[in-house]
Amino acid sequence: MGFATQDIETFNNDKKEAIPYAIGFKRNNGSKMFYLDSYNNPNEMILDCLENMLVKENHNFKFYAHNMSKFDGILLLKSLMNLSNKHDFNFKVHSNNR
Repeated sequence: MGFATQDIETFNNDKKEAIPYAIGFKRNNGSKMFYLDSYNNPNEMILDCLENMLVKENHNFKFYAHNMSKFDGILLLKSLMNLSNKHDFNFKVHSNNR
């Protein structure tokens, strides 16, 4: 099994909302970065990164993401929900909370 990392970078807009401007992941054989200036909106950028992560070559990889439960995870889920009308997503949430 291999290991990889994933992270999202944000800036605060005028309303003090965190807006993703970059997302990427790194495996032992290199990294892949996605920047907002190549997309119409942050949701499309995040979805493109996820689609690039979820490929056959990464099947046996565990991706570690910093701050998944309080910040990055919320941004990922928000993007998936905002694009759910364009894609057929199935959500399955696992939690250690009882």
